[in-house]
Amino acid sequence: MQKPHPPIWVGGDSPGAFRRVATLGDGWHATSKTPQEMEKSLGALRAAADAAGRSMSSIDLSVRVSLKQASLGESKQAIVDQLAGYKRLGLTHVVLDFRRDTLAEMLVALDIDAVEPDAVDLVLGSVVGAAQPEDLHR
Repeated sequence: MQKPHPPIWVGGDSPGAFRRVATLGDGWHATSKTPQEMEKSLGALRAAADAAGRSMSSIDLSVRVSLKQASLGESKQAIVDQLAGYKRLGLTHVVLDFRRDTLAEMLVALDIDAVEPDAVDLVLGSVVGAAQPEDLHR
């Protein structure tokens, strides 16, 4: 494989996917997993990395979090707590999915940052790592 190369992110939650992450990937991208589910999957990924002779610290970890309308209305603190759970597990990237059926609904969903900017900035700045609170408002 050409080096350097663009980062290779592998998705999936099967033994084959974990084997590809451990042997070919730079990172693993999970979709819609709670921190508890991530912890279980990370155990399987760790086993695949061990079998390939690779350190888990060399694998970037990411998750896509779907922020459904119901979850936004229930408790914004629950979302902050969920993001903090990913951070505790060692995730280096989080993708927040705000998709809605209409632009108006999406703008309401995006208003989470305007409602509680300090809490969201604190966690996102920590989880994402590169982003600083002032960067999130540009």
